[in-house]
Amino acid sequence: MGGTFTSVGYGSGTIDRPYLAALDAGSGQLVESFNPKPDNAVYSLLKNIDGSRLYVGGVFNRIGGCTPCDRLAALDPSTGAANPGFHPQPNANVATLALGGRTLYLGGTFTVVAGVSRPRLAAVDAITGGLGTKLTLAPNQAVRDMALNSTASTLYLAGAFTLDLGDHPLQLRLGWRRLAGPDGLEPERPRPRLGGRAVARQRHRLSDHLRRQREHLRRRARVGDRHAGHRVGHPSGEVAQRR
Repeated sequence: MGGTFTSVGYGSGTIDRPYLAALDAGSGQLVESFNPKPDNAVYSLLKNIDGSRLYVGGVFNRIGGCTPCDRLAALDPSTGAANPGFHPQPNANVATLALGGRTLYLGGTFTVVAGVSRPRLAAVDAITGGLGTKLTLAPNQAVRDMALNSTASTLYLAGAFTLDLGDHPLQLRLGWRRLAGPDGLEPERPRPRLGGRAVARQRHRLSDHLRRQREHLRRRARVGDRHAGHRVGHPSGEVAQRR
């Protein structure tokens, strides 16, 4: 688990474990062998499919004994040691992660990844950390959460970013955005969605939720046609990670 805590336990049993710790899923006891010691908060965690790597995002500058692994690192899930060869180095918070094959997607408040402009959304090689070249959408505000569908062909985003809908009279705070296509994920034509903070992981729940949001926005859009400039959906604050 990751966050802003600095210890685990209670009273005399408190153990120093700043920002990142592993607990036994059955007993809740601390796994003492895992101790990566990040020097600042952890906001996103994601294991790869075979459990051999733990991706960690946040605002830390050092983790698992690796200085260049700031804000995004790949750790050994047993020991917490960082892979020193994996260091994309986003320049600000990594709030959310998603993995599809060898592509690791990251969202947050950063504007640069691997020395290249990638405002708030980027894709890197999940093994080497090398920056992808096709995902260059540049959302204008923070990306707070994301999820891939089961075939890794669609990436859903939630956050504080906005899009100009052109000839539509509404200026919406976009909570959901679907990016279609493998690897590069070319964006679909923007469609209004209600503001959202977190993306449901179950496919049927996500589908039902988007259907309800679409119907609601259609009703709101009819009102908006009479009241240009109306806004809907204004999420704010942090998103709790639960991967």
